[in-house]
Amino acid sequence: MKQRLRGISRSRSSIAAIATAALIVSMSACGSSGGSASDTADGGTQQEATITVGLQLGTLATYSAELAQRLGYYKQENLNVKLITANSTANGVSGIVGGSIDFYFGGPEALIANAKDNAGLVLIASTGNTSSFNIVSAPQYNTVASLKGQTFAVSSKTSISTVASQGAFVAQGLPLDAVKQVVIGSTSARWAALKAGKVAATSLGEPLIPQARGQGFNILGYTDVDLGGPTLLTGAIAAKASWVKTHADVTKRFLTAIMKVVGAYYDPKMLDTLAPLVAKGISIPLELAKAAIPDTFSDKTLQQSPKDMHIDMTALLNSAKAEQSVGAIPKDADLEALVKSSVDGSYAAAVAKSLGIPASS
Repeated sequence: MKQRLRGISRSRSSIAAIATAALIVSMSACGSSGGSASDTADGGTQQEATITVGLQLGTLATYSAELAQRLGYYKQENLNVKLITANSTANGVSGIVGGSIDFYFGGPEALIANAKDNAGLVLIASTGNTSSFNIVSAPQYNTVASLKGQTFAVSSKTSISTVASQGAFVAQGLPLDAVKQVVIGSTSARWAALKAGKVAATSLGEPLIPQARGQGFNILGYTDVDLGGPTLLTGAIAAKASWVKTHADVTKRFLTAIMKVVGAYYDPKMLDTLAPLVAKGISIPLELAKAAIPDTFSDKTLQQSPKDMHIDMTALLNSAKAEQSVGAIPKDADLEALVKSSVDGSYAAAVAKSLGIPASS
C-alpha cells in the first residue's frame, strides 16, 4: 500500500477511535432565527445573531462546530449557535433547503440539490479537499476484489463516502455495482453495523481506522492514493446562497470561529487545552485525544484540511463527476458550470485574510 500523500499512514494504529458523540438536538426542534441579526456593526459592536448549525459527527473536522462553542469562539463573534445532527448529508441538505439549518458540515451533496432542483445552495468552505475514507472490511475479506457481491454499509446511495468507495472499486477492476449497498447512515452507525457482522465492509475515516485495525478488521486503504480512486472533495460547509448574501457579516463571523478552531488544531501550544475538551466531548481517553489531534492536523495534512478552508475546485469537479456516474446528477448537466455556480469562497478568503492566514488555494 502506498504511503498516504498527506502524511497519513498506518502509523495511526496507535490512535483509538474517536466515537460519535456530541450535543445532539432534534432537527425539528431548532428553526433558524439567523435573520434577526443585523449585518451592520453599530459603533463597532456586533448585534447578537442566532444561527443553527448542522453536522455529521465522528471526525475532528466536524467536531470543530462544537469545539468552537467550547472554546468560546462563537461568543467572541457574538453568535448564539444551536447545534443539530443529521444521519446523512442528504438530511442536512434538506434542512438547509427547508430553512431549519443555516450552515451544514457534511459532504458536497449540495451539488445534487442544485443540479436536480435548482436549490440555490452554496459551498462556502472546505473541511476536506481529498478523500478521507478508507474501505474497511471484516477479517475474512482481505482484498477489495474479495468484496465483490458482498454487503457494504453506506450513508446513502449518493453520499460522497459511497461514490468515493465506488470509484475505488472501479480503479481496482470491479464494476460500479460491485457490492450490495445497505443504507445504514452515519459513520458511527456504519461502524456499529460492521462490528455486529451485519455487513462485510464499509467506508470509514480517521480516527476510527486505528480502532478497526486493533479489533482485527482489514484496512484496505484510502479510496484515492491507496486504491486509485479519484481525489474528491469529501468535506464542506454548505448554506443557502440567498441567506448567505443577506447575512454576509454573520457568515464571516461564523467562519472566523471555525477557522480559529482549525488554527488551534494545528497549533502545538493548544494541544493541552484542546485534548481534554475533545476527550470529554467525544468520550475517548485523554492520551488518545492528544495523539489524534497532531496526527490529523499537521503540515503534512494541509492538502486535506487547509488552514484557510479553501475549496479545491478540481476535487469538487471530480466529486460532481462521481455523483453523475451513479445517476445522482443528471447526465446532461454541465458539471463545470454546476460546480462554479455552487461555490462562493469569498467569505472564507476574507476571513483567512483578516486572521493573517496565507492563501493556500
